Amino acid sequence: MGITLPGFNSSSGSKACFTARNCARSAGAIVSHDGKLYRPSQDCAPYYGHKLNFHEITRLDTRGYQERLVQAIDPDAWPGMRGVHTYALFGDLEVIDG
Repeated sequence: MGITLPGFNSSSGSKACFTARNCARSAGAIVSHDGKLYRPSQDCAPYYGHKLNFHEITRLDTRGYQERLVQAIDPDAWPGMRGVHTYALFGDLEVIDG
């Protein structure tokens, strides 16, 4: 599976993290913060929506895509939570769904 974008060259050698259970599923829209882009994803191992990941997008151009994991939020951060699977940012309002 690859990314289909106009002008995107999937043979560039970059491997986006879009098929692994621990980061493939989106957990919200890409967020811009302090001049950097972040992609929230769900860690679905060991089960759907277990953990929330934030990946800094380090390359996004017609020749490739790269990202790196910068933070993971485990459901153990809140007593009684079983999973953390969605992140949204609207101005000053941050929403995490679990």
